[in-house]
Amino acid sequence: MHLEAQQKKALPAHEKEAKKPLFPGTFDEYSEMVIQYGYITLFAAAFPLAPLLAVLNNVVEIRTDAFKLLTAHNRPRYQGAQNIGTWYQILEVIGVMAVITNCLLIGFSFNSVYGAVLASATGASNKYIVFWTFAIIVGLEHLILFIKFMISILVPDVPGWIKKKVAKEDYIKDQTLRKLKGLKALSEWKEVVQEKDDFGEEVLVA
Repeated sequence: MHLEAQQKKALPAHEKEAKKPLFPGTFDEYSEMVIQYGYITLFAAAFPLAPLLAVLNNVVEIRTDAFKLLTAHNRPRYQGAQNIGTWYQILEVIGVMAVITNCLLIGFSFNSVYGAVLASATGASNKYIVFWTFAIIVGLEHLILFIKFMISILVPDVPGWIKKKVAKEDYIKDQTLRKLKGLKALSEWKEVVQEKDDFGEEVLVA
């Protein structure tokens, strides 16, 4: 047992890492973040402190996940992706539902607390107060969704300075590839074997 521990300790870093379990992927991480986003946004009116607690949780989790990737798993393989895929549509649906649920929570909480007071003060019936409360809820919900839609149009997904940097890097990459292709063609040309024919003239043979 002691010998095995010594042999394991003597292994180089890459062999130690190879014996660790493979990283399961980002599905669980995305799922956790989406569930957290749903709890925060859908019931923000009921518990306004939730976003602050979520920020603190995510700041800590960034470091714990980094430690987990570095120590507990084999190095994950690189997998490129243009965007987050279907998760974006899920977040959009949750965002729309959050606007509706929070407007309903605020409206009916207000009606349950102040509805009777307004009915007695104005002399209106309770049904009349409920009707106008519901109308205000629907109007507020449409207004917030319109503002959300306008912000999504006016605010670009990728800032302009990032687009410029990406374009600059693409240009540098294209120029570098052209130079490498030119060097490769030049080296291939230099490797051409020169032979002479029967008349003493030089012939280039690939």
